[in-house]
Amino acid sequence: MPSEIRIYFEGDKSLRLGFQAFLRDVREAARARRIAIIPFPCNALPLEAFTRALGDHPDALNLMLVDSECTVTTTHPWDHLASREENRMKKPRGAGEQHAHLMVQVMESWFLADRDALESYYGQDFAAGRLPDRPDIESVPKTEVLRALKEATERTKKKGYHKTAHAPSILGMIDPAKVRKVSHWCDRLFNTIERVIEQ
Repeated sequence: MPSEIRIYFEGDKSLRLGFQAFLRDVREAARARRIAIIPFPCNALPLEAFTRALGDHPDALNLMLVDSECTVTTTHPWDHLASREENRMKKPRGAGEQHAHLMVQVMESWFLADRDALESYYGQDFAAGRLPDRPDIESVPKTEVLRALKEATERTKKKGYHKTAHAPSILGMIDPAKVRKVSHWCDRLFNTIERVIEQ
């Protein structure tokens, strides 16, 4: 059993606290087993940091979490990452399927799973009707997700969605259980962590 689960995720360092809050339930369960779950933000694509961690932290479970960027047509994350038109990633030596995880086309897709959290964050004049009304959040193109968020929030006091300013707080507010119900890849990430904790 590893003493650490290190998650190298694609995003700004401002998202670290948001990820810690989003993972709160599994972090508590891991802490009870003396396992630390540590998210590491990577402004650039995290493949380099993840690959380095495989060698530098061999006793930890090192995971990489990145946006899928487009619809995923395979059950194998590394196959998808190697086939993307932009930012292709090859599986590094020593990595297995359990090490690669896909967020969704864009992180904000997770937000669509919890409209209550969005409404609570933006308050009056939040236009929930502007958000895509479909359960398959992983299939909503990222341009549509970002456009819908902008339109739903532009009349609020926060004057529109702003990734750096708003995403960390929203990520910490959304309910992981709601996201897991509509995102296969999010559920896979949690299942991977839970299996390690329960060993």
